[in-house]
Amino acid sequence: MSKEKEAEMRAPFICTRVCKTDLNCRRHKCEELCCPHKGQKSDGTFHVCGRVCGKTLNCGIHTCYLPCHTGDCVPCGHVITTPVVCACGKTRLEPPLPCGTKPPACPFPCCKPCPHGHVSKNHLCHFGPCPPCAVPRERLCVGGHTMVTAPCYREKVYCGRVCGKLLPCGHTCQRTCHDPPCVPDNVMEVGCGQVCGKKREFCEHTCQARCHPGKPCPAVPCMFDVVVHCPCGRRSEVQKCLIGADGDPAVVQDLSQRKLECDSECRIIQRNRQFAEALQVGPAAQDLPEEVSARRGREA
Repeated sequence: MSKEKEAEMRAPFICTRVCKTDLNCRRHKCEELCCPHKGQKSDGTFHVCGRVCGKTLNCGIHTCYLPCHTGDCVPCGHVITTPVVCACGKTRLEPPLPCGTKPPACPFPCCKPCPHGHVSKNHLCHFGPCPPCAVPRERLCVGGHTMVTAPCYREKVYCGRVCGKLLPCGHTCQRTCHDPPCVPDNVMEVGCGQVCGKKREFCEHTCQARCHPGKPCPAVPCMFDVVVHCPCGRRSEVQKCLIGADGDPAVVQDLSQRKLECDSECRIIQRNRQFAEALQVGPAAQDLPEEVSARRGREA
């Protein structure tokens, strides 16, 4: 057997498992392979941390250079040799100063202008961005309708009016003042969403379908309410127009020809009026409903 092989057989067996037991600093863990003190608390002779502390010191700039330790780090020993001034430069602290000294509070108003040139006197000197500028400023609303006065910090202003711009489909935009565009680019394919409003072909009412640019109005019954009277004008009834219901013989397509039947009470009233006219007593013909008076005038 060779000497190298014999020495290898006599060497202690070491596994590859990392210890991971807390060191005495309680911040780091033991990274030794096959540690004989695995799981044991440090007594000062093993599991002792030898790293540099590295914590940020009280100045917020430098780090602790001492060996890893428990408790607070020592204060930063660096010294500032230049003046520490406020944002506007009117208030300053003269050196030497401890490292990490903050700029002094300044009693003077902020002198930084906003992007539109306004200088606010309502807050003191400071670092960082100023509060939103509230100085009134006039500019055109996003819809291009009128000039609006609003706080300076508002990038977009709205006048609250109805937009009213003509849309490609023929309607006018009914939204209140808004960011462009009024409608999507494919409005001529999907419509603007408003009621069509075109006059129907067979009656005096308008199409109530949703905007359908480039397409004929749908041939559906008209659902507007109409008032139908009996010949004497006493009875009346609200019905649906229904003109456009092709193939329905019960629907009278001419509204002027659509009448209710007079009932027995209508006939009694008509007979009494005829007697009153013949005897020249009671209400005159002008007291009759307009439709009946007009009919009798045509008959005369």
